[in-house]
Amino acid sequence: MTNKKLTKVVDILDKRLAEELVIIDFGNSNPITDMFLICTSKNERHADSLVTYLKEGLEGIYDIYHIDDADLGWIIVDLGDIIIHIFTKEMREKYQLERLWSDQKLIRI
Repeated sequence: MTNKKLTKVVDILDKRLAEELVIIDFGNSNPITDMFLICTSKNERHADSLVTYLKEGLEGIYDIYHIDDADLGWIIVDLGDIIIHIFTKEMREKYQLERLWSDQKLIRI
């Protein structure tokens, strides 16, 4: 990974035991973001703690533009060029973003 922000985010999530990290790289095909980073949390409490660790780890380095945690089991963290999707296992299976965006480049970490 050459993107410093992406490397930092992956490092934070990996150290805090996020599972099944996948990057969907849109390249220039998506006008909203460059990539999605999808991961699975052990449960909703773990998902909340991953967001806390992201806030702490990125503070003063990269901006977090928005956090949407209105949907239980799915938290979205918008970093602009990277949108992070933190799912519980059940919600990830339900929404299957990797399948929805299967025409894009997928990178499993």
